[in-house]
Amino acid sequence: MKLDVQFQSRSLSATEYALALHEPEDQVAVLLVNRHRGQTLQRIASVETIVAPEFQNWLRDQNRSGSDVFIGMNPLKDVGPCRRSLFPA
Repeated sequence: MKLDVQFQSRSLSATEYALALHEPEDQVAVLLVNRHRGQTLQRIASVETIVAPEFQNWLRDQNRSGSDVFIGMNPLKDVGPCRRSLFPA
């Protein structure tokens, strides 16, 4: 069986992508990996914070400095005031 459904791909900005995956209040992990320096950095923040211009500018600077930027596909559940679980909510 073949369906005649056409898929139209389009490019999304980083902000559009994050908001397409998550609600603004979701907590997600952002991972920065700089293979040249052998450094890895993780930040956990709300999507609202991640899409803010200041955070996007910081990510852009990190990327220009050689870091690859990854965002978690699943929101994180809150397990306490200072800790976040790596298990999806």
